[in-house]
This record gives sequence, structure tokens and C-alpha cells, in this order.
Amino acid sequence: VPTGLALTRCGARVGDDVYVSGVIGHGAAGLKVALSGLVTSGDSVDKQQLDALLRFNRPLPRVELGVALRGIATSCIDVSDGLFADLQHVLSASCVGACLTLASIPVSEAVIESTLFSDKNEREKRLLACNAGDDYELCFTASESVRESIEVLAVEQALTLSRIGKVVEGVSIVEAGCGVELVSLGYQHF
Repeated sequence: VPTGLALTRCGARVGDDVYVSGVIGHGAAGLKVALSGLVTSGDSVDKQQLDALLRFNRPLPRVELGVALRGIATSCIDVSDGLFADLQHVLSASCVGACLTLASIPVSEAVIESTLFSDKNEREKRLLACNAGDDYELCFTASESVRESIEVLAVEQALTLSRIGKVVEGVSIVEAGCGVELVSLGYQHF
């Protein structure tokens, strides 16, 4: 890594946009499919469920995106323990908070539309996807001034890069408009 260009957790600044790459929730849906026995039982498994299982078993880490974000992103982390838990690491290291719009977080169709999570409403499905982990996407922050560069990068990488919120003062993640704290969620190692 060239000197001074390493992407770390501690560079987020108040006013930065918060982004996530790809889609969140494939890990949750893939694990659900794997544990359900659907694939080996001969029961019907839809394409969304098979795609989620493939992403769960063979995640695609966003190494090329990480390299391309050098000099653009102010902070970055991979989403392995859940989007909210991993973003909280960035916010803590940067001594800031974030205000997210839950509806703007791209969630796997295998979570939202399939029968895997039919016992939950859409908001509960979104929260489950954001806390489950094993997605191996990147969550990063960047100044508003580089929005166009991020749009170009998304095209170059053939990857969705979604703006999901803003970095704010404070140290908690809140669901925009509701003031619901979403901290201490996701996978806890210890």
C-alpha cells in the first residue's frame, strides 16, 4: 500500500456519505438455505435462494474495489460481522456517529422476497440482513465532493455502490426519522 493511502477505520468525518457495496443479506439467506436442508431434500429451491447459498459458500471479497477506493474513501471496513456492527467499528474509531436510511440499504431479494423469512415484515427482514454478517461487501465513507468519482467507480467495477446515510456527530447509528438505536447488533466475537 502506498504511504498514506491505506484505508482504515478511523478516517470518517462529520458530513461524509456512508456507502455499502453490492447487496446485504446474502450471507443470512445462504445460511438459512444451508441449514434448512432444502437443497438436499429435493424440495423446490428458487434462483434467489441458490444465488444466496452460492454467495454464502463462496463469498467474493471486494479486493479490487478496496484498491480503487484509495484516495477516494475516508474510511473503510469489510462487512463480515453484519453491516451495523462493522460500521459501528468505523464510527467508534473515528469518534463519530451515522444516520442511516434503512430503506436505502440494498438488501438481498432472497431475504426480502423469498419464503425463507416469511414470518417477518419488510423492516424486520432489512434489520436481519443488516445484522447477520458473512456478506464480505465493503462499507465506506467518503466526502460529498467525490460522489461523481464513486458513480464512475461503480460503472468501472460493474458493482452497485449505494449511499445509505451520513456521518454525524455522536457515536450511535440511528434509523433516519425514528431515532431507533441499532448499536450492539451483529456478530459479537467476545
